[in-house]
Amino acid sequence: MEYIVDTDMGFDDFIAIYMLIKNGIKIKGITTSFGNTTVENVTENVLSFLDMVGLDIPVYMGTPSPLGGDFVADPSFSGDKGMFGATFPKVNKKFFGQVSAKEEAVDFLISACNKDTGIISLAPATNIARALKRKPDIEVGEVITSSGYFGINDVKERRMAWNMRMDPQASKILYKSGLKIKAVGLDASGNFVDENFIDFKKNYNRTSLIGKMMDEAEKFIRGRSYRYFTLVSDALAVMPIINKESTEFIQGEIKFTNSMDEKFCILEERLGGRVEVAKEVDLDLFIGELLRLM
Repeated sequence: MEYIVDTDMGFDDFIAIYMLIKNGIKIKGITTSFGNTTVENVTENVLSFLDMVGLDIPVYMGTPSPLGGDFVADPSFSGDKGMFGATFPKVNKKFFGQVSAKEEAVDFLISACNKDTGIISLAPATNIARALKRKPDIEVGEVITSSGYFGINDVKERRMAWNMRMDPQASKILYKSGLKIKAVGLDASGNFVDENFIDFKKNYNRTSLIGKMMDEAEKFIRGRSYRYFTLVSDALAVMPIINKESTEFIQGEIKFTNSMDEKFCILEERLGGRVEVAKEVDLDLFIGELLRLM
């Protein structure tokens, strides 16, 4: 299966996409969204990344704001460019200007999705929701998403996940669409504790390009007392694609409430349910993949 990556390109998105590329996963296109920063900054981040790795993947700029609302970026939360203080190396702008002027993100999702194409959702679900509103019968092989806390694990980060908070309405549309969804949310990523990162840090090559960027991002989050899983939460979401044995899922359906907290979305376990929620990701396998990037 090949994939479309929908991203708001924070540091963890960057790590996730790099892991996919390193493992030979076919990326059909990248769609951009507001989230960690403005959609314009996100798109520039994506193009800087593609220039850095020398890949010519089509990029489609997407939505600047949530359904029925406005978005104002907060640089104090994730940095001026949304990358938690990490900076891409000086690039030669080879791919800048390649963003399609003919098809924007929603058009691309509608035209490019089929039973052999999956969507990796690392952003608010707004682009996908807009595509579903225009074409409710859109065919997608599977949706892998980093959104949600579903109440199946008693982790420290029991809260409404970032991508859902940015556009709750879009999340509801996605989860009620009937599409096959695998959600790797805070129930699983919340198991990546600070000690895991500290052990990882002892082994990675800090003189490598990615190592230097990781150090920049770590310094940023330490200055704000964020937990280290912030740097890798979206990267954990792609582990089921890289290694099917890495992630344990529970099947069911999602029930939504009006509560804008950890009770916003609850998994009702049910065999044959269209939604699978990750209970656990093998952190040894994950850290091994991180070290391969260095």
